[in-house]
Amino acid sequence: MLNCSICGLGDFETGFPLRYVFMQHPCLLVNVYVRAGDLVSANKLFDEMPDRNSYSWAALISGYIQNGMFSEGCGMFRKMVCSCQEFGPSGLKLGMQIHGLISKSKYAFDALVCNVLISTYGRCSTYSDCAGRVFEDIESKNLISWNAIISVYSQRGDVVSAFKLLSSMQREGSGYSFRPNEYTFGSLITAACSCVDSGLCLLEQLLTRVKKSGLVSDLYVGNSLVNGFARFGCFDYARKIFEQMSQRDVLSMNGLMVGLMRNKHGEEATEVFEEMRNMVELNVDSYVILLSSFAEFASLEKGRRMGKEVHGYVICSGLIDKKVAVGNGLIIMYAKCGAIDDSRSVFKLMVEKDSVSWSTIISGLLHNEYFEEAIKSFCEMRRAGNVPLNCMLISTLSSCASLGWIMLGQQVHGEAFKLGLDSDVSVQMLFLLCMQILDVSLNA
Repeated sequence: MLNCSICGLGDFETGFPLRYVFMQHPCLLVNVYVRAGDLVSANKLFDEMPDRNSYSWAALISGYIQNGMFSEGCGMFRKMVCSCQEFGPSGLKLGMQIHGLISKSKYAFDALVCNVLISTYGRCSTYSDCAGRVFEDIESKNLISWNAIISVYSQRGDVVSAFKLLSSMQREGSGYSFRPNEYTFGSLITAACSCVDSGLCLLEQLLTRVKKSGLVSDLYVGNSLVNGFARFGCFDYARKIFEQMSQRDVLSMNGLMVGLMRNKHGEEATEVFEEMRNMVELNVDSYVILLSSFAEFASLEKGRRMGKEVHGYVICSGLIDKKVAVGNGLIIMYAKCGAIDDSRSVFKLMVEKDSVSWSTIISGLLHNEYFEEAIKSFCEMRRAGNVPLNCMLISTLSSCASLGWIMLGQQVHGEAFKLGLDSDVSVQMLFLLCMQILDVSLNA
């Protein structure tokens, strides 16, 4: 029994109102345990708390420090800052509160703490400028600091800033410790891939630097390069790097397959799968990419036959009922191969459907010129309470235009306006097409 009289709060077991307060606000009880010197119970309760705020963190950390347990206190502090990255907007809010506390302490310009803050702000694009300010305030920047800020700008697609930071790092750094490592190159490759105009040129330059650094065989760098070159359609480069990698995993295989599939090399993507399937641990994405590859075969009939074989496997393995993405992959594969009846059958039998499921069946019906059914599916989706995606509106407006159903097209466009989706260029163009059809029919 906790003797709360130590803290001037009476008896915990006999006071119902007090017990109720602690149940509603467990962070108060953490503070009570800390003040009573019972850090074991405080830590146990803290670990069991579903929601933690800056007060509960501060209470436990200060308890460790006040009891001379400096190592535990510093460890808990680092854990607190890292935890902010895991909880989205609420985590960011907590991170900002923690940053406020840190700014008043001697850790305000500490590289270890600031590196974590950079990552925390970097996860939210709206606050990426805050990450830049934290980086500038670090007194003694290390390689992790540079990698963290380069990663932030790379994820944001700010190629110029990412490469400027690389130049600054090399100017300011001295010795081996400031040379780009696998994480530096991984971020820069991501930045290069987001650059449409000069991305391939940047990738080629990075490849030269990576070779000089001896990191071509590194799994992380190799996967990034394979994905990058495959995305730009440079399969010779991608395949060569893939073969040079001393270690490959499912991400290596998936990256190469995606590049081949997107550039209409479905047969080659399937060959990569067959070559690697027994060498890596396959995941759901592997099967979804494989299914998409069948739709890019020169012979769609052959693609459909191979797709049926994979369909049989995912049924027998139970994968189709566990992952919605597999069912979605089957729908689009059959639709693109001209087997729309099979698409409808898969959709109907799916245990769980998401917005992508509805989008794929609607676009599949449109692709096979089942315009009326595409519109009916859209209406069914809305009755089920789902919010339409832009691609659903585009498919439905296309179907309305093809059928000459102008009034319904106006209603769909009105719905897009209410949802704030009418700014999409494709939605606007299709609505104008519907209006042109109306003008033609009225003047005929």
